[in-house]
Amino acid sequence: MFKLHRSYNVILRQQPERAKISVPNERDKRSIEPPPILQLQWINCTEEEEKKSLQSPFYFMVVNIIQVESNAILSSQEYLSGSTVSSLYRLRDIDNTDGGFFVFGDLAVKKQGHFKLQFNLFELIDEKVENRKVIHSNDFWVYTNKLYPGPIESTFLSRTFADQGIKMRIRKNFGHTEELKSRTNLRKRKSDIPSSYKIIPKDIVCPPSYASNNVHFGRWQSIPTKSKKLNSTLASPTLFYLPPITSIQQKWLDDDQYRCNRLPPLNEIVNNKQMNG
Repeated sequence: MFKLHRSYNVILRQQPERAKISVPNERDKRSIEPPPILQLQWINCTEEEEKKSLQSPFYFMVVNIIQVESNAILSSQEYLSGSTVSSLYRLRDIDNTDGGFFVFGDLAVKKQGHFKLQFNLFELIDEKVENRKVIHSNDFWVYTNKLYPGPIESTFLSRTFADQGIKMRIRKNFGHTEELKSRTNLRKRKSDIPSSYKIIPKDIVCPPSYASNNVHFGRWQSIPTKSKKLNSTLASPTLFYLPPITSIQQKWLDDDQYRCNRLPPLNEIVNNKQMNG
């Protein structure tokens, strides 16, 4: 009999603000930001009964989408993707108290427009499903890729629930503008490199002179194929430019060449060694 007189209060703890059109590809799906989160409260209920209700499997919530201009409920299959039903989760709130929450972490919209969400609270009683509460969200816009103003930083409430195992997308602590600016600066730095220069990949390394095919030295591993690739890259005239040879360097090279030319043939050296021996 107590269940018949029980009343409920549903609080929309996190309102949807914006969304980008979601494509069929699961990898590129863009959920509503921030994800809608609702809290269920029991009225005329003792503390012990509330604790039991937080773990009850008989509560669930269904979401519908409404067009703001016509105030008509649209087809969820045609306009929504992701999970449109949420069961009741017992989670630790930001004030360190336990509460019952419905979380729509992967809810996305397929079409552009001006919408709002309708949430319906259901309870299963004696094999019958009864609608206990209906609540609407604020209006929000769904944008195309070109008009989308950018993602929203994840709220503290979203991060708190994500740490407790709730599946939802969590963004880093910087805005879209700063992220876009850093990417633009990176492209500018790369464009400053002259096209005549080549960049040697980090994984192509030359083994030390004392390395052999049977001995490896950690990162300096003797791999003949990589060494050949590196040598061919270093030999490219578009990578390094040697300064002109000075007169002193030329004299040293000439003297060295002269000394090399003065050496006797190898057979004469061998014959002289045999005669002396």
